[in-house]
Amino acid sequence: MSQASSARPASWLAEAGWRLWRWASGGAVAAALVPFGLAVAAGAGPARAAGLGAAASYLFFSLGHGAQIACARFDARFLLAASLAAYGLQAGLATCLMALAADAGWPVRWVFGGVAAGTFGWLGGLLLCYSRLRVPVFDPSPAAPLPRGMTSPASPDRLHRDERSAGQ
Repeated sequence: MSQASSARPASWLAEAGWRLWRWASGGAVAAALVPFGLAVAAGAGPARAAGLGAAASYLFFSLGHGAQIACARFDARFLLAASLAAYGLQAGLATCLMALAADAGWPVRWVFGGVAAGTFGWLGGLLLCYSRLRVPVFDPSPAAPLPRGMTSPASPDRLHRDERSAGQ
């Protein structure tokens, strides 16, 4: 079975992926400003360390999310393989960056502060976006007609019917 034959339409998936990436990126950058600002006040070494930590977490999450966006239209097995390969790349790059920071003698607490801020900012951005993201399968448009025999949960007919059945 070829990957093209099992491809799904990517329009909604790609748009949702890009929207999630934009929100998560904004959250990561905004959150990384806090330790970076504190580190700038402490000196150039801590500022570099906090910036490296924030950049490492941003790169980590962006690579994984980018792989999922790029492979969203393919079947689940291919998406799983691509996600695992991207995770291996992410972990390898993060390990190399942290080893370079340790060898350079940069303050580890500032590197960790940048990583933690970038991570919490990324996750916060995702949560905000997911709370606003409409999923077509679960969120039908308000103008869509209801299937025959179904009434709106707030329709007067349903309310009266529920009251009558509760009294029996």
